[in-house]
Amino acid sequence: MSGLMITSWIQAASHLIVLFFIYWQLRQVRDQMSQNEEHSKFQRSWEFIRFYSEELREENRCLTDLTESFPEVMQVEVGTDLFQSYMRHFYLPRISLFKLLDQLVSLQQLDERVLFEYMEGDFNHFVQLGVRSKGAEGFKKSAGMKLLLSSWGSQIDARELLYG
Repeated sequence: MSGLMITSWIQAASHLIVLFFIYWQLRQVRDQMSQNEEHSKFQRSWEFIRFYSEELREENRCLTDLTESFPEVMQVEVGTDLFQSYMRHFYLPRISLFKLLDQLVSLQQLDERVLFEYMEGDFNHFVQLGVRSKGAEGFKKSAGMKLLLSSWGSQIDARELLYG
């Protein structure tokens, strides 16, 4: 009887060790999958940045032809040719790109930190032009982006324009 008890204890211990190794392997697989997902997000983020740059290449050339800097543009009246040029070559081409970015970020397909570090200046200027031309509420309605409510909206210099 005691031999049978020892055998069952040994068998239980061996099953416990096997279960421990299975758990350990599953944890490694989960960690590896998580690392792969983070790497994929990082890669997709850089692909979006390349796409963003390529899509705006022509418009950025038009902007370099303008001699006035962005702070100067923000000082002129909304209806002037200079302001309208910035709206045409800076603001309008970026609307669809920032809406796409907003959707991808909300679906957690991109690494938001990488994108924000690279695109903070453009996003800030985009918000400033939008608020200046449409007002804060009009811009928020027309843009319809969750990015404005996320950390992006709270970290940009134009947050005072957006939220008073």
